[in-house]
Amino acid sequence: QLGVDVTESAFLEVLDKASSSTDIEIIQTDDLFVLGQHMKAHGWTFILTADANEVLQLAEKADGVLKLMSVLASVFLAIVTAVVVIYLMHPINAINKKLTDLAEGKIVDDGALNKYMGRKSDLGAITKAVKSLEITLRDMISSISRCSSDLGDTADSLQQNSDELVGYVVENTEIIKNLSASSEEMANSAFEINSAIID
Repeated sequence: QLGVDVTESAFLEVLDKASSSTDIEIIQTDDLFVLGQHMKAHGWTFILTADANEVLQLAEKADGVLKLMSVLASVFLAIVTAVVVIYLMHPINAINKKLTDLAEGKIVDDGALNKYMGRKSDLGAITKAVKSLEITLRDMISSISRCSSDLGDTADSLQQNSDELVGYVVENTEIIKNLSASSEEMANSAFEINSAIID
């Protein structure tokens, strides 16, 4: 109010504080909040008043709203965190199953890890390593299988050669026996001829 003397002690206190400061000054009485700010350029001081009960009720409502928002934010963050953790950790189940299969000798390319290979994370790197291990083991088993097949063919060939060699040895033994018998006959004939000549 213009042109009216100020007698309220709270107003006087706010005027006194505001005149020496550029900040908003607040005074609280039993039933009022008094705010004042001095505008030095014009020599004015603006004063606002508010009923203390209304301010406290608004503060309580604001506190309740803030608590509710805090609870809702906590629930939302928990849900988002769970979704993110599930999304980020889901490859671990696939990696664990693949490693178990590899340990049990089930080296089949079922494509279970392919969808996690492109991830730019540690799990993506682990997935690539497990996939590389699977490919390496599959190649090793394929090589071992080929070598085993080659060894089987070689063993069959050696068995056949061995059988032929045994056949040759038996045949040669028979020839040697025949030659030995012929040698004995020739020796006997020579002895008889020699005896006949001497007689």
